[in-house]
Amino acid sequence: MLTGDAKITAARIADDLGVDAYYAELLPDQKIERLERIAEEKMGKAVLCLSGMASTMRLC
Repeated sequence: MLTGDAKITAARIADDLGVDAYYAELLPDQKIERLERIAEEKMGKAVLCLSGMASTMRLC
């Protein structure tokens, strides 16, 4: 899970969802870089859900 949320919030959400790995306090560009690394390393499935305008605009 890649999020701009605080680490404590991300940890709680990841735990609630059963997500094994999360990266918190990321800016939109950092999310893209991390997603690219995950894809390169084929670390498993990746799902992209955008909730903020900054991330959405950066990817468009």
